[in-house]
Amino acid sequence: MTLSATNTITGLKKQQGIVLVVALLILVVMTVLSVSMLSSSTLEERMASNLQSQNAAFQAAESCIRNTLAPVNEGQRKTAAVNYDPKTANPNIICSFNGVSANVALTIPATSQQGVDKLSGFGVGVASGNPLIITSTSSLASGTSSTIEEVIQQVGAASGQ
Repeated sequence: MTLSATNTITGLKKQQGIVLVVALLILVVMTVLSVSMLSSSTLEERMASNLQSQNAAFQAAESCIRNTLAPVNEGQRKTAAVNYDPKTANPNIICSFNGVSANVALTIPATSQQGVDKLSGFGVGVASGNPLIITSTSSLASGTSSTIEEVIQQVGAASGQ
């Protein structure tokens, strides 16, 4: 009695290697997807960093405006508002917030309303109003910058009273 093994091995000769081609194609697709996801996550990281830098620059500029207006807004508010003379104030102020420096510039518009009769609101007597434009600019080493402009109306007693 002899056994023949030729019948069982003959089925292997008909394969053409298509599984190898499909596996390589799937690997190429997965590689392309992973590279695109990596570049997408890098872009998201840059966007988050830029947003954080922009927020730091904005906070520095806003903090500098608040520091500039601090003497007017402190406890001596009544006398400070009347005695505050924008012509003698330091027009260029440099301050910092969390290590970020900011510059503040006080500007009195050419159309200053000195000695205005009526201002909005209720009161007795004549008041003067001085419009002030406060501009604060902060910039980071990365090139991110923020500029804030605030217009305030200084109200005090009219000159001559």
